[in-house]
Amino acid sequence: MKPKTKKILLSSSLGVSVLATGVGIGYLFSSLNYENKISKLKQTISQLNAKLNSLKAQNQNDKTKITTLQAKQQNLETMIKDLQDSKISNSDFSESLNALSQELKSGKTVVEVIKNVGYKDLKTPIMDFKNDLKTKIDLLSTTLKRALESNKNLTNETKDAIKNSLLKAQKFLDNINENNFDDLPKTTVAFNNLSKAQKIYLAQLSTAIDLMNEQIAIHQSEVSSLEKQISLRDQKIKLLSEKLADNLSFYLQLLEEFKTTLNDFDNLKLQSLNTAKVNDLKAKIQITLELIATKKIVFEELLNKMNSSLKQAQADSDYSNVFSYDVDTVQNSFEEVIRNFEQIRLDTISLLMGENNAKTLQILAQQKQIESLTTQSENLQVQVDALTKDKTSLEATIAEIKKDLTTNLGSMLDSQISSLTGIETTIRSSTVSEAITLADRLKTQIDALRDIKTKYSADNYTETFSPVVKKALDSAQAVIDEYKSNVLDVLKAQYEQTKASLTKTQSELEITKTELDSKQKELASTQNTLQEVQTQLAQNKKTLETTNELLTKAQTQLNSLNDEIDNNKSQAKISYNAVKEVYDNLKAKATTLLGVAQSGVDLTALQNQIAQSIPNFDENATLDQMQASIKALIDFSTSLNNTYGDVLQKDYDSQSQKQTQIITSLQHQKNKSKEN
Repeated sequence: MKPKTKKILLSSSLGVSVLATGVGIGYLFSSLNYENKISKLKQTISQLNAKLNSLKAQNQNDKTKITTLQAKQQNLETMIKDLQDSKISNSDFSESLNALSQELKSGKTVVEVIKNVGYKDLKTPIMDFKNDLKTKIDLLSTTLKRALESNKNLTNETKDAIKNSLLKAQKFLDNINENNFDDLPKTTVAFNNLSKAQKIYLAQLSTAIDLMNEQIAIHQSEVSSLEKQISLRDQKIKLLSEKLADNLSFYLQLLEEFKTTLNDFDNLKLQSLNTAKVNDLKAKIQITLELIATKKIVFEELLNKMNSSLKQAQADSDYSNVFSYDVDTVQNSFEEVIRNFEQIRLDTISLLMGENNAKTLQILAQQKQIESLTTQSENLQVQVDALTKDKTSLEATIAEIKKDLTTNLGSMLDSQISSLTGIETTIRSSTVSEAITLADRLKTQIDALRDIKTKYSADNYTETFSPVVKKALDSAQAVIDEYKSNVLDVLKAQYEQTKASLTKTQSELEITKTELDSKQKELASTQNTLQEVQTQLAQNKKTLETTNELLTKAQTQLNSLNDEIDNNKSQAKISYNAVKEVYDNLKAKATTLLGVAQSGVDLTALQNQIAQSIPNFDENATLDQMQASIKALIDFSTSLNNTYGDVLQKDYDSQSQKQTQIITSLQHQKNKSKEN
């Protein structure tokens, strides 16, 4: 696979979190257009597959040519052997002509040799030689004709040489038939003619054999050239097949990453989200996981078949029949997974973003509610403080009234007790009959008044003080009246004085009683007001308690939401670090590429991308600001990845162009060599 193809799904290989639920970054925020990228990848793989099929077809054609050339070469070698077996030479003379042959080699003429050997001794072997020579010439002519008829690939020069050899053979045969060996002169002429024609024919035959050998050498050169081309193509086929296998491995890796990402999301606890939507999303995830499992089995079978085919091709040193999968079928299968994965990604973003917005609105609403309750609580507290102050003031007033009443009543009792004690002493010291009895009765009432002085209070005036004092005073008055009736004349003056004092005391008592009733009414009114204040205070306290409960509940919810936000911030930090690690790895690869890229490749954009500063992560920022930082870092990574992929593609294209130029140059040199 070209390096370009490996950048397509970078954002989706990322297993990192951005939103509150912690779903993978590549899974949620991949901004690449899958359809366009997959289309480009499909086009690249299709080109690789087309090139692979073209190379395999060329290898098959060249192997067919080699087979044809080898058959023609074998045919030529067979014919050369036949020609060599039928070649006429001086060694073809019988043993009886060896002496003649040796004499001729020594430089003597035929006549001289014949005279020395004798005609009769030569006639029989010469006639045998003639007949054997005719047989060999016939065989030679047949072989040469077969060479012309069965070898269409002979050069014109070789064909002309064979035709000349046939003409020479025919002329040689005619010479044999025309000449006779009836007498010595004719034998001498015939032998000279035969020797001359034989030399010419052998020279022509040797030339034809040399030309056929040259033709064989040309065939061998063509075969060697074709075998080299096949070997070079085999290496290219091997590389292309390995790239296609790598592409399958890359797809399998992506499928495994998709599976991991989907499983991670499927295992998340999403009880707080929309249950129906979560269930629908998880159902889609299960369907996609099953689809991934099915596609993974198919891809693994294809990959195993390709690897086995490559091993067998390496063992056979023949890559012409190496297995290659159907690119369209594999690509369509992978695109189906991508479409499902992309839909799940979009549904997840929609679900989580909606939940995040809802929580934000909920927090704002609860904050407003808390502010309203806080204001209401403050107002109630002001009212409570005012009522408490009024209560304190009223209690002080009541206490003062009670103190005044107690003081006045005490003074009145002391005055009455003092007056009655004086009367009691007077009665007791008088000489009136029953004086002691009357004095004791009066003393009893005086003691009752002294006793009530220690028991009464302002609160029990009506129930205790008033009836006891009235009774005591009435009894005292009865004693006094009785004493007066006994000592009226004696004590008339004292009586009048006492009566006046009593009247005054009674008047004071009435005034005191009136004042006491007024104070009592004022006290009752104050108590009623205090009761109302206490009732209102109780209600306000109850309202305050309810408000405090609402505040406590709201604060608990706010704390829970704040805890969730803190957790999300922690998760956001993890997400940022994961994205930054991807960015750092990508930046390192891009920096390495700057050092090894071809000189003609424009590196300006990539250098500018590397020089840019990435956004920092502020742990004290809000969740939205953290998410914005992560999103900005993802955009940086995506932009750097795209620029890196473009430069990588341009570097690959530059290298490919140079290799193509080298191959074209070598092909041109080869064609030029063939023409020469």
